[in-house]
Amino acid sequence: MKVQVAREDAQKLVMTRQYQAPRSLVWRVWTAPEHVAAWWGPFGPEQTAAEIDLRVGGVFFVSMTAPDGSSHPSKGVIKQIIP
Repeated sequence: MKVQVAREDAQKLVMTRQYQAPRSLVWRVWTAPEHVAAWWGPFGPEQTAAEIDLRVGGVFFVSMTAPDGSSHPSKGVIKQIIP
């Protein structure tokens, strides 16, 4: 996987990766909350929740609960959508 962080905008992260899978499947796995919750993070799908408002200005939110009960949320705003 190739990851780039733009110097002019430290908030921007660009990830590039090639998968041997149909584009439509990769798109669903990254954009459907039930799929994201199934693979995101180290704690497993039973301890991960995802909410995705898939539109420009929408929110991408993932929350993981560790075995010790601590919460680890991640949140971002969708700036651009390119299927």
